[in-house]
Amino acid sequence: MRGGGARPAPGRYGAALRRGVSDFAADPYLICVDRYWRLRLLERPSIRTAAACSLWISAHVSRGARVEVLEKWALGYAFITKDSVESAVGLAQGTEEIVSGDTSAGDVAYFASLYHAGKLRSGFLFEELHRFLDTSLLALAAGTHRQSALFTALRPFAAFGSPAVTAEHAVGLLDQAWHSADRTRHVVAWGAAHALFALLVIGGTWLITGPVGGEGSDGASRMGR
Repeated sequence: MRGGGARPAPGRYGAALRRGVSDFAADPYLICVDRYWRLRLLERPSIRTAAACSLWISAHVSRGARVEVLEKWALGYAFITKDSVESAVGLAQGTEEIVSGDTSAGDVAYFASLYHAGKLRSGFLFEELHRFLDTSLLALAAGTHRQSALFTALRPFAAFGSPAVTAEHAVGLLDQAWHSADRTRHVVAWGAAHALFALLVIGGTWLITGPVGGEGSDGASRMGR
């Protein structure tokens, strides 16, 4: 398979998703489409492929289910492809293509940003994640999506591991994501994991009660210093 361009998944899956389903454990159509995009990203783990996935979500997933699907897919696919972080050249070329054809709201740039940032987070690449979220053209092109709880939840993890950011600022970002009105279960899981990470890194006493994502909490325990 060449390139990351849109290659439509079977239409019957799209018809099912337009009804608003987002049961990742029981819905056979959603499970099949998830496997389809998983294979696409494993074969071509790039922001171009992530952009094609984002376009498919926009075309076939109802608004009521879209946030759950895009967050789970962007972060899940990032984790399984975390060992294939794109080069600066690859990112620049992919970003140019994405931005030139994106919506005015930056929907595709947002999904692609979550995907790439998720790779950096999964690999504990703190400085790279901090720079990407704050200065990359792709992340900036996400527009108002940068204010979402999930995007905000990425920033404290990078901040806690960066010597250029104070612990107080990192905790403030985490608190902002945790108390956001549009907080999702992915934000809850990440917030709890990042709080544990903060306790290990800065020896703080700021605690959160909530579910801890398995992959994130394991990572936090490994990063104690």
